[in-house]
Amino acid sequence: MAAPALSSFVFLLNLIHLILHISALDILSSGSSLSAERSSDVLRSPDGTFTCGLYNISPNASTFSIWFSKVPERTVVWSANPLHPVYSWGSTVKLNFDGSMVLRDYGGQIVWTNNVSSNINAEQAQLLDTGNLIVKGKGWFILRREGKHLRGAWPAEAGYEMITNHFRRYTYREIATATGKFKDELGRGASGIVYRGILKDNRAIAAKKLGDINQGGEEFQHELSVIGRIYHMNLVRVWGFCSDGQHRMLISEYVENGSLDKILFGVGGSEILLEWKQRFNIALAVARGLAYLHHECLEWVIHCDVKPENILLDKNFEAKIADFGLAKLLNRGGSNLNVSRIQGTRGYLAPEWVSSLPITAKVDVYSFGVVLLELLKGARISDMEKNEDEEVEMVLGRIVRMLKENLQLDGTEQSWVPEFIDARLKDEFNYLQARTMIKLAVSCLEEDRSRRPTMENVLQMLVSVDEVSSATVMGGAA
Repeated sequence: MAAPALSSFVFLLNLIHLILHISALDILSSGSSLSAERSSDVLRSPDGTFTCGLYNISPNASTFSIWFSKVPERTVVWSANPLHPVYSWGSTVKLNFDGSMVLRDYGGQIVWTNNVSSNINAEQAQLLDTGNLIVKGKGWFILRREGKHLRGAWPAEAGYEMITNHFRRYTYREIATATGKFKDELGRGASGIVYRGILKDNRAIAAKKLGDINQGGEEFQHELSVIGRIYHMNLVRVWGFCSDGQHRMLISEYVENGSLDKILFGVGGSEILLEWKQRFNIALAVARGLAYLHHECLEWVIHCDVKPENILLDKNFEAKIADFGLAKLLNRGGSNLNVSRIQGTRGYLAPEWVSSLPITAKVDVYSFGVVLLELLKGARISDMEKNEDEEVEMVLGRIVRMLKENLQLDGTEQSWVPEFIDARLKDEFNYLQARTMIKLAVSCLEEDRSRRPTMENVLQMLVSVDEVSSATVMGGAA
């Protein structure tokens, strides 16, 4: 190439780089957003080394990322949502006035947030030459890029506070304001009372206020140790916590249709009848959530209190497991859990809770078996008593024995299946799915825990019949 031509080419490259650098943003002001629809909607570090914005991983999908600008094949150094990319058109990343950065998909659903904890009245976000993304206001917050993860705040000097990309710390005043001074009670349990509220960014929340300071504080620490490690579509998303003086609370997403017990058992006057497909999908979703806790987390998690009250239903009646106040963690190298007292709810407790046997994930499997029977029957096991003297454990044992005997009648008599299913369904259910659920429930409720399946096994069985014909079965006839 001739010298003049080469000189012109170099000049053109520098000009293009200058134009791109000018078109990129130096700062993102509070209240402003980045989108994938405009190529200029990115933050660029002063020296041009790093770029931050919605990064296209395919023509239609993006992640909120930080990448090297000057490398020919752009190298991503951090992504907020690598496993949950958003549709490029219509998705945005917004800097809110409270310092939080929120990634929403085209439908407005929150996919990720840094959940900053502050009253800094954020003015701007800026990408530094180090590749760190900071939020500036009355104080500074820094989102430290290190490896593939966005670390918490780096306390380099006074004014820095901790940030995690999983949940944030709220003040008691914030939650009191959000809940209207705790007016709208959603429910209450052994560890505290849950209230509905609306945050400043218009997110609906469920604030769990722990009542017993001593016991609540202990459970609070267990919950916090779990929250930062898990995320799954069938687990209630916890957005933050409050530990302000004597006040301890957990702040989670608000799940529209409330707990399963209210709808399935008509608690509180609910007149909604769950159809068969909805019941099967709930069983499948809970199995997915528990299988994730038991087998896929970085640490083994035992819920310890699986019951309809701790299964919430969203607006589409998709199930999410809630309340990890009784959850316990196991290191991958271990298999047992040492506990000093019985955890859980009577009627859902595995036999080993009252024996000297170590506690394992099989206690959740047992509780899930009870939930399966209640989904099938549409009633609590404890409400199936024949007389006042019969304990719930005796009722459950009698039902399991009856079902075992009936399962042995396959090929000869099958009318017992419709007789066991909730009469309100008027025989409109899928026979194969119902029989599979019954068989799984019986296996989950084995007295000998070594004979119970794992939640992974349970999930595989349910998935295997998930795609069967949606045609209803009348009167138990295939």
